[in-house]
Amino acid sequence: MKKFDLKVCSNKGNARIWIEGKRLAEMGFKRGDKILVTTFPNIPRITIAICDDHPEARKVSGRVRNGRELPIIDICCHSLDFLKQYQKITVTQQGNGFLTIDPINATQEKAKTA
Repeated sequence: MKKFDLKVCSNKGNARIWIEGKRLAEMGFKRGDKILVTTFPNIPRITIAICDDHPEARKVSGRVRNGRELPIIDICCHSLDFLKQYQKITVTQQGNGFLTIDPINATQEKAKTA
């Protein structure tokens, strides 16, 4: 199970999650995959899973850098507004092509650095 922390960014007033590169590829995501992004603001948690066909599916984008294809998941929408109160998130692989995103509150951040 892979796990890493990222900063919560913003774009045009909306919270934004940008996951790119080798770590994402190692979690089973590749350019062109259809993914389902589900938000649970009350928990708070976000799940991202590869799906075959769903009306709300998004696509993993990508780019080529140094001759290597790098997948990119870029999520920026109002459904992420609950993340605005956090500075960091933890991305955790739950299985191949399935990950969870959990915000890190200030208390958890202090415990990690202590």
